[in-house]
Amino acid sequence: ELIQDSDVLDTWSSSWLWPIGVHTWPDKSEDLDYFHPTDDLVTGPDIIFFWVARMIMASIEFKGEVPFKNVYFTGMVRDLKGQKMSKSLGNSPDPLALIDKFGADALRYGIMLIAPQGQDILFSEERVEVGRNFMNKLWNVSRFLRLAGEGIEVQHISNFERDDLYLSDKWILSTLNRTIIEVNESFEKYRFNEVAKKIYDFTWSDYCDWYVESIKSRLNSEDKNQRLIAYSIANYIIENILTLLHPFAPFLTEELWHRLSNERKNDIIIESWPDGQHDLIEPIAEENFKEIQEIITSVRTVRSEMNILPGTHIDLYIRCENSKRLISNTEIICDLAKLNNLIIQTDIERPEQSATVVLGKKELFIPLGDLIDVDKEKKRIVEKIESFDSKLNAVAKKLNNTNFINRAPKEVVERERKKFSDMKEKLAKLNQNISFFK
Repeated sequence: ELIQDSDVLDTWSSSWLWPIGVHTWPDKSEDLDYFHPTDDLVTGPDIIFFWVARMIMASIEFKGEVPFKNVYFTGMVRDLKGQKMSKSLGNSPDPLALIDKFGADALRYGIMLIAPQGQDILFSEERVEVGRNFMNKLWNVSRFLRLAGEGIEVQHISNFERDDLYLSDKWILSTLNRTIIEVNESFEKYRFNEVAKKIYDFTWSDYCDWYVESIKSRLNSEDKNQRLIAYSIANYIIENILTLLHPFAPFLTEELWHRLSNERKNDIIIESWPDGQHDLIEPIAEENFKEIQEIITSVRTVRSEMNILPGTHIDLYIRCENSKRLISNTEIICDLAKLNNLIIQTDIERPEQSATVVLGKKELFIPLGDLIDVDKEKKRIVEKIESFDSKLNAVAKKLNNTNFINRAPKEVVERERKKFSDMKEKLAKLNQNISFFK
């Protein structure tokens, strides 16, 4: 005769008691009263009834209150075939091996970027590489700032007069505080992947690719005041980035926090959380700097499409009204677009054999005659246009064939349509390039 052991509960039954059982329950204590109820529970959606509902029932029964205010359900981690990762299927990677390969912070942050709220995660090592690349970017820019700041006594940005700030300074401070406010709003809505993406975009694009590049000449300037302003603002921005990133990358951010300053007394984990300063948000500065970015990006695009060597400095003519704003930002345009000369006038004439770019009411002219072999470049572009015309006609003929549309697999038809769209776009760019030589 078998008798059930009266002291054993099944797994889920014992798990009901977790919110109170990890403390002193059934005995009373200050810890039990302080930590129950808590704010958030994080779990998977597959055990809502097995665990979550039962914890709520048990806590109401024994403590007279629900054990947590919010429940955040993570997505299920799946492989690229859509199968749930599990030991039995053998499709689950060893997390310790991933940490050895990418680093704990990179792994955590990389997964957070690909984990949209309420959706499953399709995992692959290639997607985690984004996290590692971002950590490397952060490390490198921090190392650059540490070297650039030797001999500079950093001041708080509130010590500087607004009139002494460059447009790029006002823009990055405005963009930072707008980002902080958006990050905090996303945190409140538990949209953690949005938080990770906003920090990523601001750090990589706005800060590293634009602001740090724009201040390099100032950091090497003989004007000590401008050197101080540029470095102090750059330092202020990176400190805020590290603080925002700390929940996702605690090890790297703590290390960089102390490397950037040997005089810190507090660890970053106990620093005040950024709240965003509305008085530093300047929509006009953002709009004006966007205009500068568009000019620089357009010049870079022409350089790339016309095969101008990356290190070659060129001339740029801009025809526009109200040129005062652009003239005041000549230095940054010349630095980032690699210009020898920048001429800005309201009635300037287009030089011969110049690439032309229209940006709203502005016209940009880039003389090409001394930069490339014009005849050779024209021949190359014409040959490409003829080749694309031929390929485009072949794809168009296939897409106009009713038998192909009706009988071919859907993914094949979609692939051909995308090919047609991409080729049309490339052909339009080639036709634009050939017009530069007229």
